[in-house]
Amino acid sequence: MKLNIEQIVRSGYVAAFIMILISYLLFFISLNESINGRKQIIHSSQSIDNIDKLLSSIKDAETGVRGYTLIKDDHYLEPYFNGIRQSKEAIAALEELISPQMEVRNRLFQNIKKIVDEKRENLKQVSVIAITQNGTSSLALKNKIDSGKLLMDHLRDSMALLRERELSYRVTQEQRLTAINNSTRTIAIISLVIVALLGAYSVITFNRENKDKKAADTAAAQYAFQLETRVNELDKKNIELAQLKGMEKYAATGRMASTMAHEIKNPLNNISLSMEHLLYSSNQNEEQKQLIEIVNRNVKRINDIVTNLLNATRFLVLNFIPVSLNQLIEDALASAKDRLELNNIQVIKNFDEGLCNVSVDIDKIKIAITNIIVNAIEAVEGKNPGIIEITTTTQNGHCAMILKDNGVGMDEEELSKIFEPFITSKKNGTGLGLTNTQNIILNHKGHISVESKKGEGTTFIILLPFEK
Repeated sequence: MKLNIEQIVRSGYVAAFIMILISYLLFFISLNESINGRKQIIHSSQSIDNIDKLLSSIKDAETGVRGYTLIKDDHYLEPYFNGIRQSKEAIAALEELISPQMEVRNRLFQNIKKIVDEKRENLKQVSVIAITQNGTSSLALKNKIDSGKLLMDHLRDSMALLRERELSYRVTQEQRLTAINNSTRTIAIISLVIVALLGAYSVITFNRENKDKKAADTAAAQYAFQLETRVNELDKKNIELAQLKGMEKYAATGRMASTMAHEIKNPLNNISLSMEHLLYSSNQNEEQKQLIEIVNRNVKRINDIVTNLLNATRFLVLNFIPVSLNQLIEDALASAKDRLELNNIQVIKNFDEGLCNVSVDIDKIKIAITNIIVNAIEAVEGKNPGIIEITTTTQNGHCAMILKDNGVGMDEEELSKIFEPFITSKKNGTGLGLTNTQNIILNHKGHISVESKKGEGTTFIILLPFEK
């Protein structure tokens, strides 16, 4: 069964997180226990100190009473009163430190408290007897002193037992605190190890994924470069194919025009000669003369059309001169200035001032550029505003002129026939202007293409070779 690597990685992170969470939970529990243990040790130490203080204060009180009994000096009563006061303070402190839940120690403390009360009462009675009898020994005083001695012995034993209990409890708490500290240290070390392992695993995983990502990015970049290269090659091939199709179409049109010219011109010449012979060979009335003149005019018109067709499709004899393409466009715009201003058309020029010269037949290229500008003017007539944008740049190793208008545009059928002779949408057009333009560009070993959409305008792109 194939393992899901991402699921394993995710499970590893979750498990590590749970382990760290448990470790920190145990750490906080241990820390809390450690704090409580320290408090218990402090309380136990304070209890031992107060036990010692209580025993010392009772001894001081007893010493003071004995001194007064023997010497009858009031100075010895001061230790007695101080001892009684300090014993009360020690008892009060022990009551706060030894809670009822501490059954054994509380029982011992209650017994000590009772003995202390009896001892204080005994000392009080001894001092009273000593004062009233004015130092005379008596059986009552002796009995009180003896009973006080027994109480003191009993108090020492009880306090020694309580002190031993407190010491034992403190030792137990210290051992427990040591164990808790060791556990806390172990938990901290385990947590650090888990964090270190998780960090190392994260670094390894990140490096591996980063390496894979870089490899994938590199592969994607290579694929993108290859794809872009192939797309560029395909674009070049498409351009070359379009040029070949244009050349083939142009050659076919030229052959057809040459054949038509030969087949049409010979009969036209015969008709023209015959009509001239009829016109001058005999007397004709006015109506006959008019008919002959009509025939002659139409023969001439047909002859002009055939001649123009031949001129638009035949190979030209060119006079190549180096010139700036920008200047050629400026000259063509100047020749169309009146029509541009009359139709209020805005011309936007984006010329590359550093563009190299082209080697062309200036007159013929001007005709070609003017034809395209006029075509754009007619396309934007009626637009408000009409805009013609002309750009010069370098494209595919050629000097490029890109003319774009915001005119009516063309559909695919119109676009496919744009350079065919006698195809026009103008009322008085011959349909040879763009055919002649294409002929001029192709004779310069250039290329002309058109992009257009109905209602969105038309773009003409002319490519001419740079000056060699």
